[in-house]
Amino acid sequence: MSEQELDSASFNKNYRVLKETADWLSRQEEPDIDQLVPRVERAMQAYRICRDRLDRVMETLGQYLSDAGSQAGDGRPDPGVDGAVPVGGNWLTGRDGELDGSAF
Repeated sequence: MSEQELDSASFNKNYRVLKETADWLSRQEEPDIDQLVPRVERAMQAYRICRDRLDRVMETLGQYLSDAGSQAGDGRPDPGVDGAVPVGGNWLTGRDGELDGSAF
C-alpha cells in the first residue's frame, strides 16, 4: 500500500499505514532521509483520515448515548461519570475527543 493512493473511507487501511510507518521508523538505525519525509507526510495524511473517522464515530455514538440518557431504564448501558461507556469489553472515553483504541 506504500505507493497507492490513501483510501479516505477505510479506517483500517489508514491505520495500517500508520503502523507500517511506526514499525519502519523503529527499525531504522540510520534513517533513510530520502524516504523519511514522504513516509511521514503519508502517515500524517493517514492520521488525519483516522482521526476524522473516529470523530464521526464519536459523534454518532454520542447521539445514541444522549438518546439513551433520556430513556432511562431501557436496558442500555449508562455512561460513567466521565462519559465512558463499555464497548465490546473495552472503554470509549470520549474525553477530549479521544477513544481507547482497543475498542476498535
